[in-house]
Amino acid sequence: MDSNISFSDTEIAFSYKSDKELKKSHLLFTSINNPYISKLGANIVKFALKVKLPVKGIIRNTVFWQFCGGETIRQCDQTIQKLAKFNIKTILDYAAEGDSDSLDYEGAVEEILMTVEKAA
Repeated sequence: MDSNISFSDTEIAFSYKSDKELKKSHLLFTSINNPYISKLGANIVKFALKVKLPVKGIIRNTVFWQFCGGETIRQCDQTIQKLAKFNIKTILDYAAEGDSDSLDYEGAVEEILMTVEKAA
């Protein structure tokens, strides 16, 4: 591990982001930091998903965009390469939400194994 790593140097941490991306991130974190907006937003999203409103694109372009590198390993690889150009290290992690049937389980096992192979 590099002993010169500093988690407090925000200039390095966000050097890969454009001004537009930084403003979008700032708006998102400001919103999340407000307990009323955060709770209201969470309830609206739960309701919208429950009644199958088309909100996945909104989620993908806000919260998902901020915290996830992609929906597939290929998409994550693009993010990994972009961050590597700025000497930013990444961690592959797989998370999924879905039904608890055996097909979902098998799919999750396959994705986790592919993640391990990619990380190697």
